[in-house]
Amino acid sequence: MSDLESAVAALRRFNRFHTRLVGALSGSLHGSGFTLTEARVLYELARRDGWLAGDLAKELGLDPAYLSRILKRFAAARADFEDANVKKDATAAEKAKQTMDALVLFKGDMEA
Repeated sequence: MSDLESAVAALRRFNRFHTRLVGALSGSLHGSGFTLTEARVLYELARRDGWLAGDLAKELGLDPAYLSRILKRFAAARADFEDANVKKDATAAEKAKQTMDALVLFKGDMEA
């Protein structure tokens, strides 16, 4: 095996190990309940205010329709959270709170 092939094999082992470690290919990143793509969206929303959905889709290289579905799920989680607080349903409120702890409310136009 050449030096280049050894280096490539070592890099692949490294990538496979860390991909499994962070759970990047599982349905939930670090047990958060969010996929890797959802976590990327949340990170960008937290990093900068005033995103327009179209600009965010371009920045992340996402299909605008897919991003729109993600943002709608975030908005629904927010509505569930607010609903749970109004009804004083402790179980629903806690579940919604766990979701909301990881969310940054989207301040831009969800359909742009």
